[in-house]
Amino acid sequence: MEPERELHVVLGSGQVGPVLAQKLAARGHRVRIVSRSSAPALPGVQWARGDITDPTFAAEAVRGARAIYHCANPMRYDRWHELLPPLTRAVQQAAARSGAHLVVLDNLYMYGLPASGVISESSPEEPRSKKGQLRAMLAAELRAAHARGELRLSVGRASDFFGARAARSVTFGQSFFTSLARGLPSYALGDPDQPHSYAYIPDVAEGLRVLGEQASPQGRTWLLPHAWPGSSRELASMFGDAAGRPARLWRVPDWAIRSLARFGGELSGVPEMLYQWRAPFTVDDALFRNELGVSATPIASAVRATLQSYGIAPRPEPAALSA
Repeated sequence: MEPERELHVVLGSGQVGPVLAQKLAARGHRVRIVSRSSAPALPGVQWARGDITDPTFAAEAVRGARAIYHCANPMRYDRWHELLPPLTRAVQQAAARSGAHLVVLDNLYMYGLPASGVISESSPEEPRSKKGQLRAMLAAELRAAHARGELRLSVGRASDFFGARAARSVTFGQSFFTSLARGLPSYALGDPDQPHSYAYIPDVAEGLRVLGEQASPQGRTWLLPHAWPGSSRELASMFGDAAGRPARLWRVPDWAIRSLARFGGELSGVPEMLYQWRAPFTVDDALFRNELGVSATPIASAVRATLQSYGIAPRPEPAALSA
């Protein structure tokens, strides 16, 4: 009789969750996506719809899981202080009760802005924003639970995303590729000529998969592979060159963002985070590459795949020179 396959539960059906679920299913695991909204139909992947902050639903959704991947995030950027703590704590409690390995996808807000402009695992957590303070607090709670032996934990952190499912990305989301296809300029926060790391979504998912399959999680925090270390304008130019059309980024003045933020809504949560776009903000992912053996996708391949996902046909690649 064939042994039962391990169950891996992915929380969230947004940018990263479905890509991660597909990678896990391809490895032969049983996979379940848990989401409050509808999830995409993925071969070999189950879907459970419900609210993970409901303890009864959460316990059933993660029952028997070997690993739980926390990729869920509140949709309302301006309501993080209200929505994020109960979500994170509910996931922590569900993982602790089930005994599963909890793998958390996190961002870089808690680091603030290192003087060197480069963020690594050894960078101090010195947040410069209320959202950064919130992320740092919740991360500390998870680490403390692991230290007490209540939780088996791994954390993977990443900067801004690009890729097929990054439609809501600040710079390289749906609006950028719609503008590129129409030959129109797009818009960027802060200074698009400052170095700013971007992570390709399949690389983020692959990094989380590797963390989740570790036999003995040590409660460590890792910076996931990042495909792009240069400026936003340079990456925009790569998309334009690959698409065979100009890609123009226009800077949105800070005062315009602040003015619009006064009207409330999601934009009200943006001004405090503008510091990330005014100075170098790059990621050193060498530790992940060297210790776990996972590197980012070559940027040319990531660019072409991203264009195709938005319905933009890349120019044919140059034929290899014959010997």
